[in-house]
Amino acid sequence: MYEEKTRPLLEYYAQRELLVQVNGARPVAEVTWSIVVQLQRAFKRPATQAGSHAGAHAGTARPATTSDSDKAVA
Repeated sequence: MYEEKTRPLLEYYAQRELLVQVNGARPVAEVTWSIVVQLQRAFKRPATQAGSHAGAHAGTARPATTSDSDKAVA
């Protein structure tokens, strides 16, 4: 089910530079901190052309991405 339903979404958002990833295998406090940092970075960057077509909320910023070894946060 993951490969059929989730993997295409990860690729879709990654191609549009709208995917934020963090390592979810760490302690809760570290995961929370990483999510907050990634979102802060995302909202400090200018909107991309692809993001401007994603709607009022998604078009305001371009989320940062981390390494492929991290788990996706949706």
